[in-house]
Amino acid sequence: MRFSLYFTLAHNRLPTELRRSIISFIKNALTEANDGRYFTSFFQNTINKCYTFSVVLDKPVFSSECITIEKPRMKVSFSATDESNGLGRIFLNCLIKQKHKTYPLALQNQMTLDRIQLEREQKIVSDQVLVRTSPGGGLVVRNHDRDTNKDSYYCCDDADFVTELERSLSDQLDRAGFKETAITVTVAEAKKVIVSHFGLKLPITVGYFILSGNRFTLQYLLDAGIGSRRSQGFGKIDKVQV
Repeated sequence: MRFSLYFTLAHNRLPTELRRSIISFIKNALTEANDGRYFTSFFQNTINKCYTFSVVLDKPVFSSECITIEKPRMKVSFSATDESNGLGRIFLNCLIKQKHKTYPLALQNQMTLDRIQLEREQKIVSDQVLVRTSPGGGLVVRNHDRDTNKDSYYCCDDADFVTELERSLSDQLDRAGFKETAITVTVAEAKKVIVSHFGLKLPITVGYFILSGNRFTLQYLLDAGIGSRRSQGFGKIDKVQV
């Protein structure tokens, strides 16, 4: 399931950690809908979340203080699985209830959800697919050491990037209940970008990748996103038509 939310803004200056604002908006939408009964379905413990998103801005200029855009508007593009429990559709319905409501942002800004548009589904029909990171997004590859409780991050400049990404995808599929979790990744074109996120300077990767594996597992990854921190605005990918 793919859909986009279109917002108007009070002015053209946005906080540098904009993803944090979108996460807050999502949590608020889930809290307000049906007396918050769906909130725990998405934000309880380390539950495997079924969605990812990217934020598309109008000609953004980034500085240490803010993001300046040409026109006060914003699109948040979502991709969600709609498994047998229907969480993806529930998630969309909770966001629909936020239409025409104003939500506060930092820097005395605010955003108003004007329109929601369903997007065409992207179907996997073979055991190999060329994908790209969605505009406004990027790929986070993280390895968490349970013994030391420390995170190591990898990007396309690192020798272990592909190995760690393949491990991450295999773990992701295993947690989602797939029996066949082997995925092969080939980097077609990529570059490193540093972003601010919850006080961290995260190295992320943007570009094109070839994913090889069972087409059903590839479809899940296309819908759910890949890598770490997917529900925080990373890992959204699009199928490239060739």
